[in-house]
Amino acid sequence: MQRWFFEQDFANPDHWNQSMWLEVTEPIDVPTLSHALDAVVAHHDVLRASFEPTTDGWCQRIQATGPAVFVQEFRNLNSSAIEVVAASVEASLHLPTAELVAAAVFRSRSEPDRVLLTVHHLAMDGISWRPFIEDVSAAYECLRQGRSVQLPRPSSSVADWAQVLEAVDVEAAWASIDLPRPPRTRYPETAGRRHTVAVESGAIDGLLDRLLAAVALAHQEIFGWDRLTATLEGHGRAEELSDSIDLSRTIGWFTSLYPIDVAVNSGVEQAVAAARTQIPNGGVGALSAFGNRLPRFVINYLGQTDKAAADTQLLTPVSGIEAGYGGANHRSHDLGILAHTSEGMLHVTWDYVPAEHPTALIEQAARRFEHHFDPTGTRLDLVDLSPTDLNHIAMLLN
Repeated sequence: MQRWFFEQDFANPDHWNQSMWLEVTEPIDVPTLSHALDAVVAHHDVLRASFEPTTDGWCQRIQATGPAVFVQEFRNLNSSAIEVVAASVEASLHLPTAELVAAAVFRSRSEPDRVLLTVHHLAMDGISWRPFIEDVSAAYECLRQGRSVQLPRPSSSVADWAQVLEAVDVEAAWASIDLPRPPRTRYPETAGRRHTVAVESGAIDGLLDRLLAAVALAHQEIFGWDRLTATLEGHGRAEELSDSIDLSRTIGWFTSLYPIDVAVNSGVEQAVAAARTQIPNGGVGALSAFGNRLPRFVINYLGQTDKAAADTQLLTPVSGIEAGYGGANHRSHDLGILAHTSEGMLHVTWDYVPAEHPTALIEQAARRFEHHFDPTGTRLDLVDLSPTDLNHIAMLLN
């Protein structure tokens, strides 16, 4: 993922991060939180990584000590001011000096303190948030009690994982697949718009297949797409590649990107499920094999975001994982769907450029998605039934 990131040649690579809002169970001490973050940065090597441009490309170095994390504090801001301040915090990271973590505390007269944590995407993915927040909370509690910080031993490092990938030819599994190079139009991040709907999620088992099937059917109706040709994002932690690797508490960016291509018909959910079972190594290696030939329609299901980060005695997540990109950067995809479940609801966001996909059509596609999505996985699909079939069903029901 690091190689892919720098190949994009973003105008502002410093501003490409993930953030999370957390509520604090007690008034938080800002200097103690700052020292706790320093301890977590010292504990996880990727949080001390610096990235510098050279004549031979970008060079990564793991620094012996990371820069101190300065935690900003704000009081009694209205929602508009909080939005402006949060954007400035997200824009404060700096790759050459290993400033990959930023934080701010927001205090209110009537509500508990809230903390915004921001980490550059090069050092953080969705699964990394749980150990990160657990360690921040544990470090804070140690310091609050006047004890030295003791954190769980890290699992395998990012460097260990890189050695596994070097030893296994993960690209070979994709050699028989040929993808055409999609047309590329560079739109700035500021050209993007978002449209979100929420439906009852139903059973988590099989949810991704139901999500993809409903998207495929909706887009066939509105855009006329007879195939679901997309890039899927996976967690990329294919530990089955090595018996010696353990990434359970490893912080870093392990995401895999891999293609899916299935015909859209009444059996699309089964076709999607079958195609996904044939994905080798959780999609690891596809990005190296295909590069810019991957479809520019990207679908990312983040899973249960209300369980992605642990509730601790100190910190309780009050938002999902939020992505933040500098406005000067270009978009890495033409059309994206970002989905997650929280409190029994499936939230689905279309991330699009109106010049490519008009807003009216996106809204229609979202409505048709709501119609097609089956929370139970047992809905009878009537698409290909004849009038005779429908009459027979009606007789049975009567």
